[in-house]
Amino acid sequence: MSLDVAGVLAKLQSHAQSTGHFEQVLLHEPKSAPGQGVTLCMWLGPIFPASSGLDNVSMVMVVLQRLYVPFLQSPEDAIDSGL
Repeated sequence: MSLDVAGVLAKLQSHAQSTGHFEQVLLHEPKSAPGQGVTLCMWLGPIFPASSGLDNVSMVMVVLQRLYVPFLQSPEDAIDSGL
């Protein structure tokens, strides 16, 4: 049996988009500045076994996420708390 990483990431992306909290939801870190709203980026972290039996293995898949906003906002001290 294989681990459907692409399917899991696609479902996470779809769920994040459906919340309406993000202007963009990307499955990679952006190479250029994100838009004017909040951008969520997610990518695959480590995958490791959590437990195993005679005929199965439970896996832990870590998905890393980062939020991006335009850095030219005022007051600057409120950017993090606003997120």
